[in-house]
Amino acid sequence: MQEVTQTSRSGANLDRFAAELGLAHPADGTIWFSVEDGPQVVLEPIDDGRALALHTSLGAAPRAGHEEMAALADLLASNAPDVGHGTVAAIDPVSEDLMLFKRLHRPADLPYEEFSLQLFNFAEAARRRRDGFAPIASPQEDDANEVHEEAFRQLWSEYVFARGLSNAGGEPQAHDPYLITPDEGGYLFVELDPATGSVLLKAVLAFLPLDELDDDPMLRQLLEAHLLGEATGGASFAIDEVAGELIACKHLHLAELSAHELGEEIDDLAMTAARFARMLAITLPGTPTDFRN
Repeated sequence: MQEVTQTSRSGANLDRFAAELGLAHPADGTIWFSVEDGPQVVLEPIDDGRALALHTSLGAAPRAGHEEMAALADLLASNAPDVGHGTVAAIDPVSEDLMLFKRLHRPADLPYEEFSLQLFNFAEAARRRRDGFAPIASPQEDDANEVHEEAFRQLWSEYVFARGLSNAGGEPQAHDPYLITPDEGGYLFVELDPATGSVLLKAVLAFLPLDELDDDPMLRQLLEAHLLGEATGGASFAIDEVAGELIACKHLHLAELSAHELGEEIDDLAMTAARFARMLAITLPGTPTDFRN
């Protein structure tokens, strides 16, 4: 009975994937697979089965030193949403391995074809990263974009109405990010990611250049803290080189995402950003003590 409960929580999609590939599916729901010549990918239900973590080891993480510090900064830059598209580099503080992971929220809600495609795309991305090829290729946009845009417009309108907010810019536009200023401080943006068809949340922790980012322990702490998103509520840290920002970000599956759930996710990310800013002695931009503006 325990095995049935565990696997059912991980979702029928994972059960079907394991069955089609003839993979062992133990009671805890964790399975392993790989693409040809690729590293072994672990599929691990987390958050009591509400999320699925895809992760693999790419070898030893960079060590302390000037060149290694640059490598850590590059890893954070590779986590930017328009570069990694939800695939994230991290450091395992126990094994000191460089990890690549992707977190699927509510995987049972995904159509099976999309679910299995995400798993294979991650495995292929892991192979390319291990072999030193260019990071993650942007997913191809398709005819579903119009549907995604309309769903996002509707979701945002419902969120604005539920929170009693004003749309100063008029009707929601799916291509533009929406700015929220949380009570905790800082700036938080909500937008549709057309490449993945998901809602992207980005909280700005600091504008670059930031003196603290020259500190190797801080870079390493960021890369360790967000492993699998378990200590960050599903968020990951990244350097957005185009915007010149240090951010915490997360992707949310758009289908069946309610305005209430979106509000909870926004609140959680704002609190996560504020918590880590305090831990790292970073003053969030826009707060009264921030004199950089």
